[in-house]
Amino acid sequence: MGGTSLERRRCKRLEKATFEHVVRRHVALRSNKGNGHDYTLSSGETWIQVTSDDSVVPRQGWKLHITATIHTAHHVLARCLPLLLEANVVFKFARSVSVLHQLNHGVFGLSQIGKFLTVYPASDERAVSLAQSLDVACGPCRGPHIPSDQQLHSESSVFYRYGAFQPTSGSDTGRIVPALLKPDGHWVEDKRTNPLQHFEWLSDPLIENKVAVHHPRLLLNKRYLILARLQATARGAVFLAVDINTGRSCVVKVASRHSLVQHDGTHAGIQLANEFAALSFVQGLPGAPEIVEWLPGDNSFLITSEVRGETLPQWLKQYVASGKPKTSVVSTVGQAIGRSLVELHARGVFHRDLSPTNVMVRSDGTAVLIDLGLAYHPNSRAVMVGGTPGYVKRSASGHPSALEDIYGFGAILFYIATGGDPPPTSTISANSIRNAAPDIDSGIEYVITRSLNANEENVSLVSLLQALP
Repeated sequence: MGGTSLERRRCKRLEKATFEHVVRRHVALRSNKGNGHDYTLSSGETWIQVTSDDSVVPRQGWKLHITATIHTAHHVLARCLPLLLEANVVFKFARSVSVLHQLNHGVFGLSQIGKFLTVYPASDERAVSLAQSLDVACGPCRGPHIPSDQQLHSESSVFYRYGAFQPTSGSDTGRIVPALLKPDGHWVEDKRTNPLQHFEWLSDPLIENKVAVHHPRLLLNKRYLILARLQATARGAVFLAVDINTGRSCVVKVASRHSLVQHDGTHAGIQLANEFAALSFVQGLPGAPEIVEWLPGDNSFLITSEVRGETLPQWLKQYVASGKPKTSVVSTVGQAIGRSLVELHARGVFHRDLSPTNVMVRSDGTAVLIDLGLAYHPNSRAVMVGGTPGYVKRSASGHPSALEDIYGFGAILFYIATGGDPPPTSTISANSIRNAAPDIDSGIEYVITRSLNANEENVSLVSLLQALP
């Protein structure tokens, strides 16, 4: 993050202290010099809020958020504290490294990712001046993107949005939701997941004062025109785009080296790079997306062809509504998923994160396996951790194998047959499947049971497919 050697040594010492200890020390130093207010620190389970004896907190306004990872938080705090205390502004911070880790992994919801520091300026003018000062103090962004906010500019650690400062709920429709009061006295919902939320009665003072940069529709790498955000997670985001060179629609995945940062230094960018490597081995297969381009960097982008179809849950709704027997449904989609898995395995790739939402079904019935971030492939140097609860059972040896995908295959068949996730038990009997889905064929019971209780000696994916009715 730059800075003098003295500052770097000071930040290194601070890393041994809690965030609260650091703040209390800064407050005490200001009081000892006779230029401090009387501050109060209010602790909650997630946040510690700092207020002074004469600070003002409006009902709503432009709030500022400073992003940080568990590795950069102390540096960010050391840079921001002098400015915040001098400005006599109310602010709050994540109460611990553990809480920040949870925030950045989406444990408290998508809208909370990246929000290490939250600042509540008393006016638009204060919001403008503080945003500018904090942007300079923090330097280049060293934290995850905050999905609910606008970023001051592409390299800034400062994000902002208009929202409620105090707990306020109301709605003209009678629903009780986080709300903002319009100038005409009516309430409007405060949607905290939309960074482009716009109110016709409100202008952006940060844009008007050229502290923030207006973000037009993004043209990535002078080629991919971003059309819409399809998904946002703790790892990053997925966008629908069009390749202006070819006119084809495509999917853009982005992951930052500052997202999902673990204590061992691994991060979301590594997982996306692993997905690119895995896809490289399965190009040309009908059950895998086509790579269009890979753009590595602090923010890495994986551009693939758009898979035209529906997720497995969406497809099942229509298929079941058609009145076809459940056995036919399970067998049809089971064969499609199984064939795609066999093709992956023949290329030396294990998916390792099979789940209903990671399967797309095309109109021709082909099952496309997406999200290969946890996949193991011939060039893997490490084993990715994670997975969807209920659909993952790692090999006893600790080394990836086809058994992990066989278990996921059986778990998906269980989901199709019963409409629910597999129970968290070590073994699943045919009776438990029959009780959950009494109308299912005995052959499907056999395949699900064998898949969920497989070991290296007694099962293969090909034999399971042959056993499906």
